[in-house]
Amino acid sequence: MRPGHVLLSDPRFAQFFVTPLFTEGGVDREVNAVNSEHEKNIQNDYWRLAQLEKSTADPTHDFSKFGTGNKDTLDIIPKEQGINVRDALLEFHAKWYSSNIMALAVLGKESLDELEEMVLSLFSEVENKSVSVPEWARHPFGPEQCRKVGYVVPVKDIRNLYITFPIPDLHPHYKTAVSVLDPGHYLGHLIGHEGPGSLLSYLKGRGWVNSLVGGQKSGAKGFAFFVVNVDLTEEGIEHVEDIVTAVFQYLNLLKKEGPQQWVFDECRDLSSMTFRFKDKEQPQSYTCGLAEQLHYYPLDEVLCGGYLLSEFKPELINMVLEHLTPESIRIAVVGKALEEKVTCTEKWYGTCYKMECVEEELLQRWRDAGYNDLLQLPSRNEFVPTNFDLYNDPQETNRLPEMISQTPFARVWFKQDDEYKLPKAVVFTELFSPVAYLDPHHTNQLHIFAQLFRDALTEYTYAADLAGLTYSLSNSKYGLTLLVKGYNDKLHVLLEKIMERMTSFTVDPKRFEILKDAYVRGLRNFNADQPHQHVVHYTSLLLAEHGWTKEELLEATNDTKR
Repeated sequence: MRPGHVLLSDPRFAQFFVTPLFTEGGVDREVNAVNSEHEKNIQNDYWRLAQLEKSTADPTHDFSKFGTGNKDTLDIIPKEQGINVRDALLEFHAKWYSSNIMALAVLGKESLDELEEMVLSLFSEVENKSVSVPEWARHPFGPEQCRKVGYVVPVKDIRNLYITFPIPDLHPHYKTAVSVLDPGHYLGHLIGHEGPGSLLSYLKGRGWVNSLVGGQKSGAKGFAFFVVNVDLTEEGIEHVEDIVTAVFQYLNLLKKEGPQQWVFDECRDLSSMTFRFKDKEQPQSYTCGLAEQLHYYPLDEVLCGGYLLSEFKPELINMVLEHLTPESIRIAVVGKALEEKVTCTEKWYGTCYKMECVEEELLQRWRDAGYNDLLQLPSRNEFVPTNFDLYNDPQETNRLPEMISQTPFARVWFKQDDEYKLPKAVVFTELFSPVAYLDPHHTNQLHIFAQLFRDALTEYTYAADLAGLTYSLSNSKYGLTLLVKGYNDKLHVLLEKIMERMTSFTVDPKRFEILKDAYVRGLRNFNADQPHQHVVHYTSLLLAEHGWTKEELLEATNDTKR
């Protein structure tokens, strides 16, 4: 909140939560707005897949309901059933808008006393009705919904594998003990690791996947999910059963080795470091995050909730691992190649799909998956910084960067940080080439080169990323742009490795074909993007001195060779 901002000085803002008007005209306008939002999302694969997950859950569970709304559910059907939508809204507000289940976060330059006085004067009218938040003790994915595989046809040309396990709600385990590491975070950290010996490294080596992430997904109070999401290659969609086998082999490794104290210690140190040296966040996202945290952590722990860890509880990790079994698995395979396989249509978005039971023979194969010698736990992270000392401020600092080196081939500028005072650095390097954007062919070549280079360095740079050191390599109209930033203690180590690899880089033929295929599909998928995305793209082309359309780039990919 900016000083003197009218939002909190205007009592009408708080009255939205106390005595909203819900006029007939206002209700009608909002119904139309919700319907427009839904229609915008009908061809969006994210929304389609999210609703399909709900629609294939236990039909007697609230989770299975339509997740948003449209003209039918908010206007036409209620009228047919004699329901007055405005009366229903007022009834809902009277029952559920209670201060004991609401959270408010305000950020401003005023003193805490001044902010507190403003908030109390406006929001103290919100009644405490002692409402209890609903809790669902029964999971929407019961025995009847597990051991199932679904085949889904997307709008865009994408290929994905989603592996889902029902797990209990983990929030109660750390709401009263903020220092406990979320077991879902611990397991997601290991399953989604990208270093040598990781699940991703093994599957990429087989040519089956491009990326893999794992972790806990919130459901509602009382239940949650553990998910492994995989971006498949063209070959990978033919090896879904083998990929799932590898997932269970890695889970078996985690069960065999047991929860590791050193992994917890590393997560604890990195979380503490992140909290200690957090960059300043955007006010809106920061306050939204705090308001959400208020529902999960004690008031005096809200700012540090999830960051300052001290309690290692292996029994919680083992409890979650016990739920990740073939008996509770749900699989979704997504791809255009499945069009002839699907037989059903989802009610709300029209998604074409087919659900089948996993055959007992395959379940037994996963139960007997055993171990894989190529899979291992990650090594200790060499990039975790230990020196956070700041260089002394110079007597006089230039407001602008100054050139500290100049040769016929390079110029170097430097600017000492005199504002943020954090042990962090940023190195920005631009490599110029007159042919970088010469035509669509050269543009494609440079783009795929940057993709191949990033892909080849994944195993090495992933540990750096976990330790707060990030880099990006991308093509531009002028050449290649390399950005390395993070804690300066180990930044030079990462930068030297990148430059060393760049001078000796060779292209892996198999990864070239896989990444070129992904690039081509991305260009084709532009046609299925939202209209506002098309507007932004074509506006940028109109304003540029010269540029290439997606169609021109796509046509030129026929000439893109290794």
